[in-house]
Amino acid sequence: MTQPYISIVVPAFNAETSVSATLCSIVNQTAFEQCELIVVNDGSTDSTPELVERTLRDIPNSRLLNQSNKGLGGARNTGVSAATGSYVMFVDSDDQLAPLALQKLLTIIHAEHPDIIEFDYERRAPDGQYIWRMRRSVTGNYARVLRCESDSSACSRVFSLALFKDYGIGFPEHRVYEDLATSYKLYWHANNVQVIKEPLYHYYVAAESLTNVLSDKNIEDMFWMLEQTREWLANQEEAEPQAFKKRLALCALALVKKLDNQYSAAALQRFEKIQQRFMRFGYKFDDFDFFDNIDDQPTLLKLRQCFYSASMSDKVKHDSGGANEAALLRFSKQLNTVIEQLTQLQAEYHRIVLYGNSHFRRLITPLLEDSVICTVDLNYQQWEFVEDPRRLKQLEYDVVLICVLGREQAIRKYLTSEVGISDDKIKQIYLIDTV
Repeated sequence: MTQPYISIVVPAFNAETSVSATLCSIVNQTAFEQCELIVVNDGSTDSTPELVERTLRDIPNSRLLNQSNKGLGGARNTGVSAATGSYVMFVDSDDQLAPLALQKLLTIIHAEHPDIIEFDYERRAPDGQYIWRMRRSVTGNYARVLRCESDSSACSRVFSLALFKDYGIGFPEHRVYEDLATSYKLYWHANNVQVIKEPLYHYYVAAESLTNVLSDKNIEDMFWMLEQTREWLANQEEAEPQAFKKRLALCALALVKKLDNQYSAAALQRFEKIQQRFMRFGYKFDDFDFFDNIDDQPTLLKLRQCFYSASMSDKVKHDSGGANEAALLRFSKQLNTVIEQLTQLQAEYHRIVLYGNSHFRRLITPLLEDSVICTVDLNYQQWEFVEDPRRLKQLEYDVVLICVLGREQAIRKYLTSEVGISDDKIKQIYLIDTV
């Protein structure tokens, strides 16, 4: 066989249920004879290596390499070291190439001789059902990949093999987020990036995927990657170090987004770990101005809810004499209904006055920040920022929200009889029965 144009690297670890379909999607390509296939068995303990050997038995331009487990990144590195093509691409052992993908890639390679080719990909359910398509609206470059404004997926690109070998670039071993740790370095050295705006890769979403759930390892590996990025930037000239702040913000929010229940004790423990690791970079996680340029309002709201949840949890632990499970369960139930009511209030009213400078008021204010116009309290003289409730006669507002739990009826009577507020403009938070 003459030198292949593309070396296709498939890391495989305990992939007996999917690897045959993956390999067939590659070897059945019309242009496969111009490529080579390298499968790296990464210490599988199931029948993966036997299935690979059976599938590739009559495929001359294919190889199976066996190694002890080094993780996805380590398996890719083994494939890169063994590659003989001018280009290299990566296919995960539970994904597939779209028909004619190699032919379309080779057309661009012959015409443009690029350093990197980007292409669209489709996310699909395990049964193959289409979910959505990642469309590339603009060509990626180093700055966009570093800032996480363009995805970092190695599987949605073809790279010149020289980028890895000439500059000694490799994937980290035994780490998740290995693409985030590597792709920006490849773009730093790339001069010619081409785009194919067609889905050439089918990414199958598995619920148990390493990056689809949030674990302590996810948190550790994400911040390890960020530390490595910061060190790498410090050694580069004109490497756009300011872009690191956006990478830090987006990666931290990506972890928050994966919290399955930001009100549970386990989620709060992981949120605390995220916050602690974030602060090692010299920024405050509760400084929401840091996230001003992030256009992801649902996750930003979830971040605020996490801070609220953490504050309420601390209060529950203090009031209950420790983190006993019964107290935390009651807290979780109450918090869910509080969040629901606050969300509905903010959707219906844009000018909210808070009554009472209570601990509860301080906890919910971040969730209503854009809608709160002031805080009033009968004892307003005690605090500089709290105003006299009688001033409500001169203010334009939608509702007054009572923030002193347990005294709602007395405060409602005071506001209607003494201040002259209509009863329908007074709202309160209703806690569910937690007995």
